[in-house]
Amino acid sequence: MKTEEFRRKLIEEKYLRRWISKGTWSWNNDGSINVEGGIQINDKFSKLPFKFRKVSLWFQINNVGLTTLENCPEEVGGFFGCEWNKLTSLEYSPKIVKESYFIGNNIGKKFTKEDVKKVCKINYHWINV
Repeated sequence: MKTEEFRRKLIEEKYLRRWISKGTWSWNNDGSINVEGGIQINDKFSKLPFKFRKVSLWFQINNVGLTTLENCPEEVGGFFGCEWNKLTSLEYSPKIVKESYFIGNNIGKKFTKEDVKKVCKINYHWINV
């Protein structure tokens, strides 16, 4: 088995099958992942171990110890939930969130609605900081 094939199989078995309750995923040529559905991550990470590009529904990664948004999806079709982490920056934030953006209760820094609006276009009006 080729190295990239092995990497993808490992990610699918170890993470994606648990995190995606209803939906499917596909691989992009750059090794990033698109998800048709929602994803909820409960494993403890300071940084996501692989890259998401688009998620059609929600992307929830609360209280897992994140110190960076690196590898978060660029676009989320539902809500983006990333509360109770250790973030100090919104660098690598999704560029587009079509519903709500939840980023409150971070230990590292308290973000404002203005901080979020600088890095992300939100089609719905709710930003929870």
